[in-house]
Amino acid sequence: MTLPTKGVLALAGGVAFHIILGCLYMYGGISIYLASYYRQFDSSVTTRFLITFLPLRGLMVIFCIPYGGHLTRQYGPRFTTLIGGGVVIVCLFALIFVTNKYLFLLFYSSTFGISTLNFMAPIICSWKHFPSNRGTVSGIVIAGFALGPLIFNFVNKIVVNPLGLPPTISEKHGDITDHFYGPEVANNVPTMYVILLIIWGAMIVFTYFTLRDPQTIGEALYQSMDTFSKDENIHDSIVMSRTLSNQFSKNILIRRNTMPLEYFKDDQGTECPNMTVALKSSQFWILLAMLSVSTTVEFLFNMGYKEVGTLHGYSDSFLTGIGCLCSITNCIGRMTWGALYEKYPFKNLYLSLIHICRCRRYAVCRSRWSPYH
Repeated sequence: MTLPTKGVLALAGGVAFHIILGCLYMYGGISIYLASYYRQFDSSVTTRFLITFLPLRGLMVIFCIPYGGHLTRQYGPRFTTLIGGGVVIVCLFALIFVTNKYLFLLFYSSTFGISTLNFMAPIICSWKHFPSNRGTVSGIVIAGFALGPLIFNFVNKIVVNPLGLPPTISEKHGDITDHFYGPEVANNVPTMYVILLIIWGAMIVFTYFTLRDPQTIGEALYQSMDTFSKDENIHDSIVMSRTLSNQFSKNILIRRNTMPLEYFKDDQGTECPNMTVALKSSQFWILLAMLSVSTTVEFLFNMGYKEVGTLHGYSDSFLTGIGCLCSITNCIGRMTWGALYEKYPFKNLYLSLIHICRCRRYAVCRSRWSPYH
């Protein structure tokens, strides 16, 4: 198998797994379905209670993503795919039979929390196949995160509410009126879990067999050979050693006019060696604050848009379409910003995104949905 094929397959496998991880965002489209189903077993269940899976999932992610990156470098991407994919399969299978709201929180948060052990594996693997296009391949992989809701919002709608029926049950809790579907819709939720289990299981198998590190350094350098051979900073004879796979490490002799010395700088030198060092650095806390400010409001929009839309009388089909449209723009944005990162400074791109988010939030606050309007 030639390197381009291996690289493209690894990229496809990474996208497939990130599609599963990105289905976290489909919660906004199925929240009323879930609340309607579990409410049949516990009348205290509301969408506001079920969304508490988010902080629980967040606690899992804090530990799983960094540790998953360590496991990927130590044992390879297939190992973390096996663990992350296994968690998804086990949790989805359990959700088919679970009726307790607390067990739902545990298994649903684990589906998208512990499984992030495999979040970095596709990205790291793709970097090794395409070392001179890291921003672009990162954007392509995490674009899968946005494709998940685009695909599965429609699947869930077809399985759970194929006729597009409106909620038939209304309950007032204080100043808030909650809307729920009747059993003709709610009882289809276990079937939704079965469908997701079958599809996601196949995608996990595909990822496992396609997500492979380059076996030799020569393979990893193949993609960048043309670019580097034209570089002015070429050294006539260099002996370098670099490990691109934990299983395969080779010393290679770089002969006349082949590769620039800069390519062989150790990536590990620019990375934080461990979490203890990170927690002591100001940069870590600055980045954490930036991430929190940048994403929190958008997360709330995503998780609650369908419930708010239902309160204003919009149909289930229309709101599903809105969610899918958002997924398309999310997908395009991830690939676009990833590609731009290769050409423009991070600070410039981040400030541009901040201004875009500010304009969008202002528009939402001025809309008729907002209590501030």
